[in-house]
Amino acid sequence: MSSFLLKNARISDVNSSWHGKSADILITDGLIANIQEGIIDNQSEIIELNGAFLSPSWLDAFATVPDPGANWKQSISSLKANAREGGFGEVVCLCGEDPLPQKPAMISSLLKSNQQGSTKILPLALASEDKLGKEMTEVYELKNAGAIAITDGIVNSLRIGLKTKLLEYCASLEIPLLLHPYAQNIVKGGQMHEGNVSVNLGLKGIPYAAETTKLMEDLELAKWVDTPIIVLGLSSEAGVEIVRKAKADGVKVKALVPILNLLFSDENLEGFDESFKVLPPLRKESDRTALIKGIMDGTIDGICSNHNPQDVESKKREFPYSDFGAAVISEFPKFIASLILNDKIDSDIILSKLYNGNRNVFNLSPTKIEIGDRANITVFSLSDSPELKSKKPFNLISLDSNNAGIVFQYSGEGSIN
Repeated sequence: MSSFLLKNARISDVNSSWHGKSADILITDGLIANIQEGIIDNQSEIIELNGAFLSPSWLDAFATVPDPGANWKQSISSLKANAREGGFGEVVCLCGEDPLPQKPAMISSLLKSNQQGSTKILPLALASEDKLGKEMTEVYELKNAGAIAITDGIVNSLRIGLKTKLLEYCASLEIPLLLHPYAQNIVKGGQMHEGNVSVNLGLKGIPYAAETTKLMEDLELAKWVDTPIIVLGLSSEAGVEIVRKAKADGVKVKALVPILNLLFSDENLEGFDESFKVLPPLRKESDRTALIKGIMDGTIDGICSNHNPQDVESKKREFPYSDFGAAVISEFPKFIASLILNDKIDSDIILSKLYNGNRNVFNLSPTKIEIGDRANITVFSLSDSPELKSKKPFNLISLDSNNAGIVFQYSGEGSIN
């Protein structure tokens, strides 16, 4: 029997009667055995949390990994390890370059990988054959194989007729459809947000219209056929306003924002830093603040890593030749701490997006911090706590001389260490 007593936790769980309260939590054999203040148990390993946030395990709403096919960039096993470092117990992931995730056998194989390690992959399946936007994949069979949702990822090449059919078909099967609002043919060869910075750098820009035209098309189709839709990857103030209005008009839309778009702007590319070359692109500071407002007022439902690892040969090149994408999933403790400390986002709101909002996006049942439930938890601290630093896995990256972000994730199995 394994038993842990987590002392002085600040519970963040909007679905729990303990939300916002400080208490001790006794975990025995992976289950929450007791929650109350001042628990005394000399038989359990005691871990002092010193007011750290304790929430249900975080879920990442969208990541990409090129395994199978290009596992030198990242393998599924290393993604799982990185995700756990970031506090995630589950990752909604588009896996594979060769073969692509468009056959039921591929989805079944990905689910079998969950037998190893505590972090679970929730596999996405492609919406169109070979991501060409012309022919629908075997959506029914892919759902039955265990795909959590259907998408072509950070592209939007679906022909409008096929997109309409997918909206209706996915709704009838009750499987979510994720569409990224990016009209890639508007500006071929775009490198970053179109604005003063791109002009100064002499780089071809990606205009707002690349997002807004596709976003309005997708939402109008969803409204017309009266079906749900998930917007994958908002990046602009205009996009937030479009989604806000669509929700007010009764469109069944949920929206995700990549974490980097909440933290950085196009100004971070002024030194041709290819680390910030991502899709959707980092836009102006006013867009970043609008995205944060969208998080705060509920227009944006969830936050994703948009993790898309590249190898050195693909990334560390002259900026125009560098591939889009960044490996960010293990950095979430630093990122969340920065948003709370520097951007003054309410801690309970942003944490709830990770353990509750992201689950709601995919219509997954909530996990709760209640007596008798399995202890699938993430502990997150803003302070440099020696107790938490001693736990594995953890991630500690200094924000400045006074603050740090620390996390550990426990899956309700085995030891916390």
